Amino acid sequence: MLARMSKPAQVLRLAVLLTLLGGCASQTPDRGQPLPGLRLDARPSGLWLEWTPDSLVNRALRPGTRLDVVAEYPSASGPVTGDAVGAVQLRNGQNAVQIELAPTLRRVPSGPVCLRLRVDGRAALPLRAGGGEGATDTFQHAAWARSAGAASQQAADKRERERAQQILGRLDTADGEHAAWMQQRGVNQAQQCELLSYVPAADGRPPRSVVEPAKQMETAQRDCSYRLVRLLSQEQLPTSAIELAAAMERDFQAESGPSAAGQLAAQRLRQAQQLAVLLRKFDAAITQADYRLALPLPASVSALALTSTADEEVKAAKASGTLRRLYEPLLDAFASCTQDTRAQLRLSQESWQKEQQLQPALLKQRNELLRAECRANFAEAGRRQELRSATQALIRKLEQPAAAPGNAPVNEPLSLLRSACR
Repeated sequence: MLARMSKPAQVLRLAVLLTLLGGCASQTPDRGQPLPGLRLDARPSGLWLEWTPDSLVNRALRPGTRLDVVAEYPSASGPVTGDAVGAVQLRNGQNAVQIELAPTLRRVPSGPVCLRLRVDGRAALPLRAGGGEGATDTFQHAAWARSAGAASQQAADKRERERAQQILGRLDTADGEHAAWMQQRGVNQAQQCELLSYVPAADGRPPRSVVEPAKQMETAQRDCSYRLVRLLSQEQLPTSAIELAAAMERDFQAESGPSAAGQLAAQRLRQAQQLAVLLRKFDAAITQADYRLALPLPASVSALALTSTADEEVKAAKASGTLRRLYEPLLDAFASCTQDTRAQLRLSQESWQKEQQLQPALLKQRNELLRAECRANFAEAGRRQELRSATQALIRKLEQPAAAPGNAPVNEPLSLLRSACR
């Protein structure tokens, strides 16, 4: 028996045994019988513990000692041990205490609830003489255990109902989303999933950036002419684009000649002449307030882009009132804009062609994905319905009135020293 106890329990048990050995033979109880001078009675909601000054446990119950009532019992989720259900601290001069027990347990018991009196959080208080089948420190308060078990079951049922209601709330939300999805797709049963077909964009027309090859250069020149006009307006330069092109023609004409500088001016003259032709050709279109670029750009970057050095030339030109130093940067920027825009238009048109070639395969794939999504949605709706039915059945079961704990049987003992857990 001692070998199975913890060391503090062994010490306390040995102290009691030494007291027994030192006492009168008439005080020595039979093995497993309640210790003399000790009384442990049931109260409706607690325990009554009383001991005489010459009791064998008197030395363990000194003033300041804390007595805890701990419970152990089986539950649906496994055995529970050390469930604290009551406590009291002894005062000077006391030889009797009433210990109120908690109205509920940590879990719902599925079998007998065994109680122990633990001294200062260490060993259990001995209640019976050592040896024999009844030598145990446990006892039962059957009436309280029924009441606490029933209250614990009610609390568990309430928590379960609240969880079930939360589940129903989530199911309602998901079913509402499913109803909206069915309305959007025009289906109301899973069999209709196989009839769904992907509907391409409204009119199937290509975007503005898709331009046939023969018109790509002209489109690029028109967009870049518009961007040049935007630049002059944005920088608030004192001239229109057509006037600027005409000024370029005059100045480069005057600078042309047989020298190297004159030959370079002649090359620039041809660029300026071409720019002037384009600006006059596109003037009616690019000056419209609703003009849209073939390659959409944000308004903040729709003006013709200059190099950082050219930006400084713009500031100098605005300060001096002469635009001569801007001629070359503007012509170079226009040429780069035309080349880059044409390349992007070519890429856009080629990408569109490839997409059109792949359209039948893409359409088939999209149809398969659409139908698979439809089947999955209806399957999930079916699982939700099963969960809803099970949850509603659980709620109905939990809402049934629980059986009252009932009163203690007439023959239920008042003294708990003989109601040990074995």
